[in-house]
Amino acid sequence: RGLGYGDLCSPGWLEEDPELFWGFWGQCYNDYRRARPHEGYEILDRWAERWFRHSPVAEQIRALQQQAAGAKDGQSNADHNDHDPFSVEDYAGAFFAFTSNVDAHHYDWFHACEIHECHGSTEFYQCAAGKQACKYATGVPLTCGGDAFRVDLATMLAPAAAPASPKVTTPTSPKSPKSPKCFDLKLRPCGWTKGATPRLGGGDLGAGAAAAAAVGRVRASERPNALRYMPAPPSPKVEACRAGFAVNHPTCPSCGGPARPAILMFGDYGWTPVKSQRRRWKLWGSTVKGMAASMNEAGPRSLRVVILEIGCGDRVPTVRGSSEIQLRALQKQGADVRLIRVNPELLTQDLVQQRRQLPILHIPARGV
Repeated sequence: RGLGYGDLCSPGWLEEDPELFWGFWGQCYNDYRRARPHEGYEILDRWAERWFRHSPVAEQIRALQQQAAGAKDGQSNADHNDHDPFSVEDYAGAFFAFTSNVDAHHYDWFHACEIHECHGSTEFYQCAAGKQACKYATGVPLTCGGDAFRVDLATMLAPAAAPASPKVTTPTSPKSPKSPKCFDLKLRPCGWTKGATPRLGGGDLGAGAAAAAAVGRVRASERPNALRYMPAPPSPKVEACRAGFAVNHPTCPSCGGPARPAILMFGDYGWTPVKSQRRRWKLWGSTVKGMAASMNEAGPRSLRVVILEIGCGDRVPTVRGSSEIQLRALQKQGADVRLIRVNPELLTQDLVQQRRQLPILHIPARGV
């Protein structure tokens, strides 16, 4: 249809063309579930396990978070309510992963208490019933729903009543559809990118295939540690979720209205993030900054912090901006902090309004 990623990644399609919406996001889910995380995750996990999860500093950070949260030993640091996908029973130590990836691959190697997915995840879903949207489905994991989405890889459409076997169809018109309208979903359409070439296609890439991976065409492989650190949701939520995901277009387990991935899309005013995840990130960050200030005041040693940023682009520069903001905030609290920016192209400091150059070590390379 001549649609690019920016066109497809719009919540307006959920009402304008739900088969296209779930064709895109359903296949994204299928691909993410089938793809094995690259070895960089395992390398970081080894570093965290060796130096950052079990050190005296890590234990002190955990104790300070628990004290700040007003929790007693053995209690959860997350609220037990219907707005959270699960409860987390631990606190992060001297390691935390802040990511804009929505594939949930971090749960294969990192603990739930040390992950903040700032743009959401394909594993979590929310109610999308417009102004009447309830909050129950926010962050409901698809893992409790069961099967993968059925998508026609020839058209990249996901029919509401999925056939027993994929049915190849031909689009009725070669023209691109009109931009999705807003209706009452609190959405803003992206509009089309002129001349955009869709990276859509069917089938797996064989070994040694020259074609680049794309939606519906990934290098599928065994994923032995899939979501091993994602806590299980409460039993009642599992049962409710099965009904919501019994169809190819998921519905809210609470009100029966439409559901959607809890992901921040382009032109998206209806996204509901997993608030407990954000709270854990803020609590951990404020704890580390407070610890840096205390050590700086007591002297003679400062808290040493490293921010490792890997492959973050500038199209949606959320992670790049967060890295530099955290760097500056930790500096102000007296921490001995460095930002290591691993990127083959974008090596410059983004916060150019700073009067002095930030301590950033630029490594012009890829993550792995």
